[in-house]
This record gives sequence, structure tokens and C-alpha cells, in this order.
Amino acid sequence: MKRILKWTVVAAALAVSSYLGYGLWLGHSRASGYERVERGDPEERVIGLLGRPDRTTGRPENVSWDEADIRTNAGECVRECWYADPITICGEEWTVGFDTRGRVVSKYHYVSP
Repeated sequence: MKRILKWTVVAAALAVSSYLGYGLWLGHSRASGYERVERGDPEERVIGLLGRPDRTTGRPENVSWDEADIRTNAGECVRECWYADPITICGEEWTVGFDTRGRVVSKYHYVSP
């Protein structure tokens, strides 16, 4: 009985360690990929840098390029892709916005207080 409990604890510890390791790697990968996204990039390049988005939303109310130049969306951005940091205590997310041709027109890094 003790042997089964021991291996259950070991297996659980390995699973948690694997999840945390993957989450840390994914968060770092997304952060570095986000920094390399440039205005006008095609969606395929963004997916190559950040992977498939966690969710996609429609036309946002506001657009910006990082924290500079936050303004009302005049229609240039029709869709936003959202990427979440899987291991965060502050709700960290990155968004990349696309125009009708699938080209990057905005990006923003969210960190909740």
C-alpha cells in the first residue's frame, strides 16, 4: 500500500512539474514572439511566432501599437487574436489585431493589476 502511495505522489509531482515547465516555456515563447511581431505582418507569421490564439474576437473598440497611440478603431482592425500567459498571477495577455487582408495593424500587451 505504501508503495502505491509513493508512486502516486511521484507521478503527481511529475505531472505538476511538467505542467509548470510547459506553462513557463509557453509564456516565455509568446512574450518573445510578441516582441517580433511587426506592423503589416501576415497572419501566418504571427501564428509561426505565437502559435494558434487562445481566442479570437471581432472588431475592437480601440486599437494601439503597444502602449503608444491608443485610439478609437476607425475600422482598420476587424479581428483580434488573444494569447494568454498560462502561468500568471496578473492576468497577462497579448493581442494582435488584423485588417481585412489578414495583416497586422495593432498589438497590445495586457497586464491586470
